[in-house]
Amino acid sequence: MFHVSLLARRVDDLALALPLISGPDFRDNSIVGVPLMDHTVVPLSGLRLAFFEDDGAATPTKEITAAVRDSAKAFMQAGVTVEEKRPPDAEKAFTVYWDISRGDGGAGTRAFLKNIGSDPISPLFEKALTSFVAPAMANSTDALAAFVRWDLFRNSMLRFMENYDAVLSAVAPYAALPHGTSFDEANIKGFGYTQMYNLTGWPTATVRVGTSSEGLPLGVQVAARPWREDVALALVAHLEKTFGGWKMPTGV
Repeated sequence: MFHVSLLARRVDDLALALPLISGPDFRDNSIVGVPLMDHTVVPLSGLRLAFFEDDGAATPTKEITAAVRDSAKAFMQAGVTVEEKRPPDAEKAFTVYWDISRGDGGAGTRAFLKNIGSDPISPLFEKALTSFVAPAMANSTDALAAFVRWDLFRNSMLRFMENYDAVLSAVAPYAALPHGTSFDEANIKGFGYTQMYNLTGWPTATVRVGTSSEGLPLGVQVAARPWREDVALALVAHLEKTFGGWKMPTGV
């Protein structure tokens, strides 16, 4: 649910840093000693990839849709078997994600943030807690039911992934939002595109594949099967090579 991700300008830089934060450290009991494999030796030909444009909860802009489709075509040209298929419970990700935190009205989240030194909470996240986590659920039965729905969601996603090596989609249904507007009612449901992988814990990588009419970067994300960071990185590395990846902002 809450893992710090690496940011880098290039996929190779990301792959270089990833071993530094992977593997058991005898501090975090949730870390499993699974080998981190080399993305540079993953053959794209023969991989099976599903892609979808719309998660069913927040419709993307035409530019985002085009970016996803262009990425799917680039994979097909590389020998990847591509099928347009959306996970059956994709539209539930947004609700399942927030319901997990809503059982106690956000008290646990506030305590966690305070424990790691994020006190006071940023005004932006305070807005999220006030608008989407409060008030608390009526009773403990309702709160526990939210975690049951989380398990059901993860199981549904895993069954879907049995037929694929990875899933391609938008990172969000829009380009970068104006600062301070992320938790506005019109924008918040767009988080579901990434929240579905917060819920599953699958390795996911994002890369820029285009530019919006306003000059903003347009990205897509590739989520791979559990513990297959190498597949996710190999696929986004191909997109980076095809579309150019990171670009210096103009006028800076």
